[in-house]
Amino acid sequence: MLKAGLAVLLLSLLRTGAWSQLPKPHPEADGTYYQQGGIVPPKPARAAPANYPADPQLAKVKHICVVSAIIGIDGTPTSVQLENTHQSPFDASAIEAVKQSTFSPGTLHDSAIPVLSQIWVEFRGDRKPGIPAIEHGKFNKNPSPVVWPNAEYTDAARRERLQGTVLVSLLVTEDGRPTDLHILQHMEDGLDEQALKAVSKAQFNPAMLGGQRVPDRVAIGISFASY
Repeated sequence: MLKAGLAVLLLSLLRTGAWSQLPKPHPEADGTYYQQGGIVPPKPARAAPANYPADPQLAKVKHICVVSAIIGIDGTPTSVQLENTHQSPFDASAIEAVKQSTFSPGTLHDSAIPVLSQIWVEFRGDRKPGIPAIEHGKFNKNPSPVVWPNAEYTDAARRERLQGTVLVSLLVTEDGRPTDLHILQHMEDGLDEQALKAVSKAQFNPAMLGGQRVPDRVAIGISFASY
């Protein structure tokens, strides 16, 4: 009998070398790559400062803004978006700082490529500007699943006795919700759709950094196997 195996959460984050577990990178239709094994991630070349809001009551407030951007082959960030679910007085400054920063581009086989990247802007509660960074340091906790629905085989996949793994990239919000789902490794006969359906219903403990809940991107493998 064929059924869906348990999904395995890959705790390797999109900016780490441990993503070598993932398949050979391929560009999306627009030419953009998702960060994964084999890709050398972008690095800040000139990081513009993100100033604290003028409100003196925020002078000692700590906050981390997580921003996504496509870092182009010329190092320019485009499609800059805030990934935090909850708005804050720090958001506008963080977004503008990322837009004004430049980066060395990501590379694949020593060739520059556009890469979807997470950029971290940390306000430390000392009135000093936050500095956009690709590497954030070490999480206190990685995202972890607390509710995990099974993915179901389709009739077509059962007839073909398909086995393998669908890899899904997603953003886990600071509320533990899965968003921005994207297939990194495909399977046929509707198994991609079943994997996405299962992941979209999952619930997570969010990532923790500096005692704060933060959004973060992870990959999940949904394994389909015969028993």
